[in-house]
Amino acid sequence: MSYLIIDKVTKKFDGTVVLNEISLAIEKGELVTLLGPSGCGKSTLLRCIAGLNEVDGGRILLNDRDITYLAPRKRGVGMVFQSYALFPNMTVYENIAFGLKMQGLKGDRIAARVREMIDLVGLAGKEESYPRELSGGQQQRVALARSMIVEPDVLLLDEPFNALDAKIRKTLQMELKNIQKKSGMTMIFVTHDQEEALTISDRIFVINEGRVAQSGKPLEIYSQPASEFVARFIGNFNVLKGEEFEQLVGESIFSGKSLAIRPEIIKLSLNGDNGKCHNGSWRIKGEVVGVFLKGNILRYRVRSKDCILDVDVLNNSLDCNLNYDTSVELVIPKDEVKVLNL
Repeated sequence: MSYLIIDKVTKKFDGTVVLNEISLAIEKGELVTLLGPSGCGKSTLLRCIAGLNEVDGGRILLNDRDITYLAPRKRGVGMVFQSYALFPNMTVYENIAFGLKMQGLKGDRIAARVREMIDLVGLAGKEESYPRELSGGQQQRVALARSMIVEPDVLLLDEPFNALDAKIRKTLQMELKNIQKKSGMTMIFVTHDQEEALTISDRIFVINEGRVAQSGKPLEIYSQPASEFVARFIGNFNVLKGEEFEQLVGESIFSGKSLAIRPEIIKLSLNGDNGKCHNGSWRIKGEVVGVFLKGNILRYRVRSKDCILDVDVLNNSLDCNLNYDTSVELVIPKDEVKVLNL
């Protein structure tokens, strides 16, 4: 049996269904992410697991216990919120030690655990600092350490990096993943950021309209989207109707279906560059109608007939930058065109 089981959980607010008999299972020691757009139900599910929202149907089982209707303090669940909720009048040491004091631990036992946790989250030297003296990233580490030190059966993280700038956020994503692996703690992370989910997760549950749209490992979710919703949400797929693609390639094989094509698998070359032709691929003539710099990636928007395709290439991978109105040739491997469920 899985460590945490969400079994057909339903939650309504004022008659509106937010969680629609949602079911999922999480193994012990996993870091999983609930990923989805705003309003899809992911944070509501987290609060139901924590006991902050009462469910209207279904069951929640944790470590072979039915915790569906237990009080939050009896569930063995910790939670880290977007707002760090640190005690402003307590030092870093005191904030982290707070939960252990509430459990009745004393003196040396608390000191040893706090030192261990401070080292784990990289806050050595900040023990006597107050929250107002810390950066946002450091405050988030304190909140994480305070939740982890009481050793909950599962730790819930509700978009904890949302208020941080991009550089700090990326650093903390990697640190969280390392901390989770070292501690072996089961964690459930909520985000609407696709890149964040792909970076940190052992598995991802894509949520849409209160249900699981798809679940799997990050590479599986990214490279094998099961539906048009997942393809459009998880990355920058080119999503086309079968009839549109048939018009491009001149073959009638996808009628009535939707297709997804990753922008980075499309090969782009100038017309006449036959050296880049591959067996088992379609070749399509087009014209550049947009050029966008995304750091180490150049995204070209190419029009072919009545379709627009995005093509991603490494910033240094072309002999020359292509300008608007440049005629190009696209090479699309046949086995990289994914047929989607509607």
